[in-house]
Amino acid sequence: MTAGVSSPTVEVCVGEDGATAIVRLPDGVDPALVTMESCAAALRRAHVVLGADTLELVENFIAAARAGGARERAIGLVEEAYRGARTQGPGGAARVVSGPIEPGGAPVVFHGPTRVEGGIKAGATLECAGGLIVTGAIEGATLRVSGDFEAQGGFAGRGKGELRVHGAARARYLDAVQGEVLRQLRVEGQIINCHLLVHGGLDCPSGSLIGGRCESGGRVVLATLGSDSATLTELVLGRVPLLEPLVGKLDGLLERAGAAQQKSEAELAQLSVPGRRLSAFEKERRCELEFDVQTMRDRMARAALMRHRTAEVVATLGAVDLSVGRTVFPGAAVEVGKQVFRVRKQIHGPVRVVRGTSGDLVCVRDGAGEGTPLAAYSEVKARAA
Repeated sequence: MTAGVSSPTVEVCVGEDGATAIVRLPDGVDPALVTMESCAAALRRAHVVLGADTLELVENFIAAARAGGARERAIGLVEEAYRGARTQGPGGAARVVSGPIEPGGAPVVFHGPTRVEGGIKAGATLECAGGLIVTGAIEGATLRVSGDFEAQGGFAGRGKGELRVHGAARARYLDAVQGEVLRQLRVEGQIINCHLLVHGGLDCPSGSLIGGRCESGGRVVLATLGSDSATLTELVLGRVPLLEPLVGKLDGLLERAGAAQQKSEAELAQLSVPGRRLSAFEKERRCELEFDVQTMRDRMARAALMRHRTAEVVATLGAVDLSVGRTVFPGAAVEVGKQVFRVRKQIHGPVRVVRGTSGDLVCVRDGAGEGTPLAAYSEVKARAA
């Protein structure tokens, strides 16, 4: 650091993310004279107070901003975040920011609940450690929100919009957005050509899902599914995305462990032929193999049990519950498990698609009877691997 300039102080404000550390420059210090090394040194000195995770979060933010050539902007954003967090504190009223937010050389970062009065322009990246409300239109931006999110003016992705929400989300409409929501997603109008992964349910009782692909782990409520122009609209029901990869990993582990076990068992069988005289080395090797094979069998049994229990949980949590108020159009595709139901005949609502007593998908009206098999309206195919 340049001589005569004191190291920046480190203040700690705790936001909804648990611990947010902000580097604040001493009064009168020229940001151009402050180096990344001096910031890192100050953070290291406060390591006991902040914790390793916070140090990494702050250092990554400053380094990433400077790598993009926005040195002064990086310092300014850190100071701005510090002032905003200090004025409202955890659990306080949302900080109000005047929009629109324009794209810049570094992500715009807010710590704590934030309300943007205005929109977010295409190309901007916004990260919020807390809840976020945007009153204006969002166009082609990238948003990462650790709390709940609301897009009162809608979100037009324009093919490059991205949304990651760790809480629940609500939007006026979604158009060409790629995103993931860890809780429920509610949309007032249409969802058009989006690629969405919703861990909770999808609630769009007055709107339509048209085009794109939507995967949901909870109940789905729509006014219409697809369009009268037979637009391919993929809806995946019964997803448990946090656990499903574990089942796949366990399958791979069991396959690899099984192959290794067979190889060891074959070698052990060769050394266990009745009447065969073994050398001292072979006797020692047989003892090793006997221990290894038994250990492998025990581990395989535990892994198989874990896989079975995980698959049971996935089957239990994966809700298959679709309610459509008006129409399911031809061209819509409902995917459940390893089956895809490509709708060929228009289904008039209100209708609810659930599992029948036999496990097959059925269309039920007014909760009466067993309903009509969804296959009666659809072409059923196996899901592509």
